[in-house]
Parts: sequence; structure tokens; C-alpha cells
Amino acid sequence: MAEDSAPHIDTVADYLEAGIAAAQAGQRPLARSLLIKVIELDERSTAAWQWLSQVAEGPEEEEVCLENVLTLEPANAAAQERLARLRAGPAPQPTAPAPAELPAAPPAPPSAAAAELPMPPLINLEDRYLCPYCATRTAFADRTCRTCGGKLWQRSRQQEERVAARIGFVLGLQAIAAGLNALAIVLLLLYVSLQVGYTGIVPMLRLYLGLPGAPSAATGAALALLPRLPLLTLLALLLLAVVVWTGIYLRWRPTLYLYLVSGGGLVVVGLLTTLMLWPAVNLGDPILDSAARVAMIVLDLAILGTVFWLAMEMREDFFFDQERIVYRLAPSAVEGVDFMGYGQRYAQHGMWALAAIHYRRAIDALADDFEAQLKLAATYGHMHRYGAAQRYLEAAAQGRPDDPRVPELRAWLERRMVGRTAG
Repeated sequence: MAEDSAPHIDTVADYLEAGIAAAQAGQRPLARSLLIKVIELDERSTAAWQWLSQVAEGPEEEEVCLENVLTLEPANAAAQERLARLRAGPAPQPTAPAPAELPAAPPAPPSAAAAELPMPPLINLEDRYLCPYCATRTAFADRTCRTCGGKLWQRSRQQEERVAARIGFVLGLQAIAAGLNALAIVLLLLYVSLQVGYTGIVPMLRLYLGLPGAPSAATGAALALLPRLPLLTLLALLLLAVVVWTGIYLRWRPTLYLYLVSGGGLVVVGLLTTLMLWPAVNLGDPILDSAARVAMIVLDLAILGTVFWLAMEMREDFFFDQERIVYRLAPSAVEGVDFMGYGQRYAQHGMWALAAIHYRRAIDALADDFEAQLKLAATYGHMHRYGAAQRYLEAAAQGRPDDPRVPELRAWLERRMVGRTAG
């Protein structure tokens, strides 16, 4: 077994025991990884917070850990003493005055540390509502971050697991409805053209739309047989069906109401078709003729009922819940590649603080992975935390000094630091 490999672990107590053993053995990265896992499973573990403070990456993270210890055990004397020393800072050292004959040193340019914000903690029991973009503290009720302006709430569907199958079913039915509508238009135009003795559906369509090229000699007979209004209504319903199909696919909320209108139009199409075919029903048996006509009416009613039932079912797919974006590791992330994936996903949405904590966890889990270090350096650069960005960039450069992305990222960080200092 390698020196930093973790033993077989089944329970929170096993993680804690292994984390303490790793800390005592000086295996700090392994200890941090194990103790963070304990906190993810039981964030009220005082022992885990206290041991994590001893292997923290810096004084800021150590202070967070100690604050959590005192949140859980206000009378913990060791945590009180260590936290007081941290907050007091190092004692100021007296400096000897410069000799009179030597010129005063020029003022030093602003350092990267002076231009950056405080380092965000990796995990904090009290800081679940840090801004997911810049890691500054926010209140639960805040809609946007007061520092960076990022949105702190997002929409989520009420029944996400049912959306795909249900929407696919409705889209299929809507396509069928549009097809039936188009078929009804074609049949009516064909019927009229045959009755007036003029073959051709397209010229008859031009006639009803009043477009050039229509057979003017057949206009009177055609309009007497089928007025413009019913056909134009069917054309409008066909266009509406196409719009509704698009709106359902894109989840436009007004589409829900248009769907009801379109469904009502489908019923109108069914009724018109029924009226047109009613005299033509002749199966040679009065009972069969009556059964066929009843079946046509039942079909129209079934279509109407199905449309309204689907509209009520789809309602949940067009209305959303609002949920607060929480500053924490993704519960479903277990392995290093999981943390890398979530880090990339959050980075794509500009949630740099959430991306950072996932990349940091990926580095622990993947044994200082070069890609994770490079991405974390860039992430801290976006957050204007240039000291942390440079540390992780140099750590990445040690692993792959010849990778061309290292000097590119270094130059990018320098440009951002100069621009921020100048601003």
C-alpha cells in the first residue's frame, strides 16, 4: 500500500479515525481529505473540525475550523486560545532606522496580496450562504450578491424526473394534431376542386387566400360550396399548432394556454370533419351507420378530454420553484473526477467560488492533479485572489514545467493584477 493511500473505510467513525492517524503521521493532504469527508457526513463533528484546523492550508482556513469548534463547543479552551493567537497576529518587529546618508527606498509596487480579497474557506458550518460567484457573505433572503451582482436563486422544475417522457409524449401528439389539421385542409381543398371541376389543390389554396394565380372562373362556385372563413380558420389553427409545438419544446409558459386553444381547434377540426363525412357514412346497415357516427362523436369528445388532461399534467413543467444556491460541495460527488466535473460545470456558469472548492477537493482526491491545479489557479484569478492563483500555478508548473499553458496563465494573471491595481 502506498504511503498516502487510505485504508478501507465504511463509517464516519472510520473516516475520523483514519484522518486523525494520517494527521499524526504527517500525511496532511490525506488527513484533510479524510476529515473533510467526515464533515460532509457529519458537520457537527467537533473532533473533525479540531483536527482539520491542525492540517489547514492557511490561517484563514484554520480560523474557520476553530470558529466551528467554538460554535459546537463554546467552552473549548484550546480552540479559544488558538483562535485568539491567530486573530492577534504576529507580534510587530522593531525596525532599525535607515542611515541618514542612504536614500530612502522607493515605495514598493502594490503586491498581488494587497489586490486580492480574503481567501474563502473550503468548508464552513456557518457559511452555506457565501456567494457562489465571489465567496463573500450574503444573507439567505438576498436575491443578488451585493458585491458582484450574481444571482443567488435559480429556478427548478417541480417534477424534473417526469419532464422528458411527458413532454415527448405531448410533442408527439401535437405533431399528430398538426398533421391531421393539414390533412383536413388538403381534403377540403381537394373536395372543393373536384366539385367545381377544377383540379389542383395549390390553385384552390391561392383562391381562398386571395393570392394571384387563383382560378377566378371557379371562385363563385368554390366559395358557395365552402366559404373562406372555415378554411382560413383551419389554416390559422395549423399555424397555431406549429407555434405550440415550438413553445412546448422550449417551455414557454404562454404556450400552456395556447395549447388549450390549439386543442380546442383540433376539436373544431374533428367536428367539421364529422359534419362533412356524416352524410357519406353508408355501411349498408343502419346499425353500423349509427355506430360509426357515434364513434366519430366519441372520438371528438375523447380528443377534447385528452387535451385538457394533458394541459393539467403539463402545468408543472411550465412553472418553476425557486431555490437558493448553496455554497457547498455537490452531495453526489464522490471521486476526484466527480469534483473535477462539477468544478468545470460551475466555472462555465461563472460560479467561481463553487468551482474553486470542487477543484480543491479534486486536487486532494487526485494527488495534486496538474489539470485541477491549473484550473484552480485560473479560477482564483477570476475571483481576484491572485496569491492563491500563483501558488497553485507554481505547484502545477512543478509537475509540468514545459506545458505551454503555464506561461500563458502566468501572463494572464499578471495582466489582471496590473489592471486591478491600476483600477
